[in-house]
Amino acid sequence: MPGIDPHFMCHKLSVCANARPIAQRKRKMGTDRKLAVEAEVAKLIEARFIREVQYTTWLENVVMVRKPNGKWRMCTDYTNLNKACPKDAYPLPNIDRLVDGASGHKFLIFLDAYSGYNQIRMHPSDELMAEEPPQTWITEMMDYLELGKEPSDPSAAKKLRTQAAREVHEGICGSHSGGRTLAMKVLRAGFFWPTLKSDCMQFVKRCLSCQRHGYLIHASAEELHNISSPWPFAMWGMDILGPFPIAKGQCKFLLVAVDYFTKWVEAKPLANITAANAQKFLWKNIITRLRIPYALVTDNGLQFTDKKLNRFIQDLGIKHRFTSVEHPQSNGQAEAANKVILLMLLITRDIKLIIIIYFNNLIYCDTINYVY
Repeated sequence: MPGIDPHFMCHKLSVCANARPIAQRKRKMGTDRKLAVEAEVAKLIEARFIREVQYTTWLENVVMVRKPNGKWRMCTDYTNLNKACPKDAYPLPNIDRLVDGASGHKFLIFLDAYSGYNQIRMHPSDELMAEEPPQTWITEMMDYLELGKEPSDPSAAKKLRTQAAREVHEGICGSHSGGRTLAMKVLRAGFFWPTLKSDCMQFVKRCLSCQRHGYLIHASAEELHNISSPWPFAMWGMDILGPFPIAKGQCKFLLVAVDYFTKWVEAKPLANITAANAQKFLWKNIITRLRIPYALVTDNGLQFTDKKLNRFIQDLGIKHRFTSVEHPQSNGQAEAANKVILLMLLITRDIKLIIIIYFNNLIYCDTINYVY
């Protein structure tokens, strides 16, 4: 074996004294891999790079990787052995010191020690091949959090930004929200980069589900008007959605209520749309949880014009306002909430209603400059 005389210098593994040796069991291989392993081992033994041992405490299986030319490359992953060794650092010399040292000279000579590890033998008691630990998907993130090191490749940083936006937008807790809302959620999740808002806007525009099921706004912008509700939870709009395909408990309708000031949404699935169910919803979801409202806006459905329900509302001092029969859109806040809920149900079919309402209430509201 060529290289430096082991009596002068050799490698020695610094294994922790309390480390438990790990010996992997032999894995089965195909015929082609087995023949390739036998050929590679024979070459290494003939070159005296390795030798046969009778008893071993550390044992790792080889991994055969096919080359582009069809041949096999034999690799060994010593991750377990590396974990048993104490971590050491290899500090690089200061770049300013190197530049200052080379200034004023006529020639600059470089010494290449690329094959230094191959020229120094291993100590007889530690004759094992050593490899660097494998790089994983979290390595770059850990380098940035611990050392402040950014990816050298700009495309790698772009991939990380896209991955963060995709997980928040359409991941396990994603709700396919708009670009501005997506930027706020990404920021609250702990991520930030200078072009966060514009990147989230472009990401939503490229989302196939959002473009396929999104609604188009044709109305032109209008001047600002005074809000109809002067304080939170003072005026509520109620409406009914459905019928939907029958779900658990024979439910096929949704009773939706939205606050005119905070845009807070409450919803409940119902099997039948009756005045009694509307009264229970109003008492349980709004009055006992939040406060007695000042006014309630509904359409002219029979469940809302019921005498018992109106007597219940009047006894609490709530003003019941009905929309025009010819223009039910006058309860616009409830219609807007219905539009958002229908869109989320259409895009995220496998998410429960309570999760949809939860994420809808987390959306940043620029009207009051607040998010709940």
